[in-house]
Parts: sequence; structure tokens; C-alpha cells
Amino acid sequence: MAIAATFLQKTENISLNVAASKIDKELLHKIMEAIMNDTFDTDEELKLEIYKAIN
Repeated sequence: MAIAATFLQKTENISLNVAASKIDKELLHKIMEAIMNDTFDTDEELKLEIYKAIN
């Protein structure tokens, strides 16, 4: 259950941007993969992609 709590916490803001069509399917796949591989917090390239998509 700890993994579920972490997953929900990290995907809360992402889901809002998916709903607003700011994050596309490919980027969402990269984000989900990084969360499951536990590299989301350290992947600077992914964070830049998310930042560019949101702004």
C-alpha cells in the first residue's frame, strides 16, 4: 500500500495536466514508467519535458 500512496501523490498534479491536454500520451507513458522504476525524482530530463509541456 505504500507504493500506492506514493503513486497517487506523484500523479495528482500530472492527472490535472493530462485532463487539460497539456501532457500527451507519450509523455504520460514516460512519467508512469519513471514512477514505477523509482527514477521519477532523479530524472532531470523528464522534469524538463514536463515543465515544457505545462508552460
